[in-house]
Amino acid sequence: MAWALSYPPRDWQNKAILNWSNNSNRGIAKVVTGGGKTYFAMMCILNFRKINENVNYLIVVPTLALRDQWLLDIIEGLNVSREEIYCHGIDKKVLDRHRIIIMVINSARTHSQSLTSNGEWMLIVDECHRAASEENRKSLEGDWLATLGLSATPERQYDEWFSEHLIPKLGPIISEYNYKDAKKDNVIVDFELRNYKVPLTDEEKEKQEVLSKKIAIEKSIIAKEGRFESPRLLNLYLQRSRLSQKAEFRIPLALKICQEHLGKRMLIFHELTESADQITRMLDELGFRVAVYHSKISPTQRLINLRQYREGIIDVLVTCKALDEGLNVPNTEVGIIIASTRSNRQRIQRMGRILRTSKGKDIGIIASLYTESDENSLKKEASELEEVSEIKWFGV
Repeated sequence: MAWALSYPPRDWQNKAILNWSNNSNRGIAKVVTGGGKTYFAMMCILNFRKINENVNYLIVVPTLALRDQWLLDIIEGLNVSREEIYCHGIDKKVLDRHRIIIMVINSARTHSQSLTSNGEWMLIVDECHRAASEENRKSLEGDWLATLGLSATPERQYDEWFSEHLIPKLGPIISEYNYKDAKKDNVIVDFELRNYKVPLTDEEKEKQEVLSKKIAIEKSIIAKEGRFESPRLLNLYLQRSRLSQKAEFRIPLALKICQEHLGKRMLIFHELTESADQITRMLDELGFRVAVYHSKISPTQRLINLRQYREGIIDVLVTCKALDEGLNVPNTEVGIIIASTRSNRQRIQRMGRILRTSKGKDIGIIASLYTESDENSLKKEASELEEVSEIKWFGV
């Protein structure tokens, strides 16, 4: 079976592959979620195969869900037979006929070097920001003829791991495709950002003020030492974030927003599994067709809940971090971010779940609940997206 692309590339993909080729087949594509980075990777695979027919390909992904999705995408998008693909955790062992290996990063940490000791290899790392940590960097070790990193957000906040580790291993950013580009190309739907301020109780306000003062003092101390972070600073941020996530009025406000969108397909995000379970129970009592999706329910039940959501058997899926990266749920009309971390990367991933195009879907709505400590980051985001999105503020 001859490998071939199943549909014509987009303009940005054609330009990006020239950049990648001209950079000795190395580099990172920074592409907004839903922009077509997986298909771009297939273009790179096919392009490099024309140069070297004997090359093998290792695709490293962060999750089992993404592993399964890559398997389907390669078969459908690149016309590769299933017999040519080894899917780690599904297939028993690597055989001579396997030209493409798909592996979750936890396994790649221990297998990548031994794989490349035989034959010639190209490395593709999806959601490559995950490979920057000390342990996950082991997955990048090996003798690679070509490398490609993919991410909507390759740069990590608060550290220099991107420049110190990802660029030397994978190459520089060779292409950027942002929300403005995607909107112009009709790759994403029109969307609204609706930001709802959560009122705090007097006790919560007092605790937040104390933590904010401690954060300001710690930032001043480490700045004098020429540092940007410290374990104490990160711990203080975490304490303030948890205080915000557990704000008394956060869930009641979220339920009110859900009722305003009754009958629409909704993804609801929270950081805490116990809160996700609580929201699911409360929505069920209100008459919503709802299920939950997070790491503390069985893999079988997660798949059942996800399938029912994708097929329209249920309208609302409540999740924690499990859907931040990877799975396509393009028919989602409304995303409600009840609570999140301070990570800009996480917000971009979650927004991308909502903005994918789908038949009959004219607009995506992203509702974010925030407290005062989150306000500056949301205002910065609003200034970056005001040309492509209508932005509304509530409770200010």
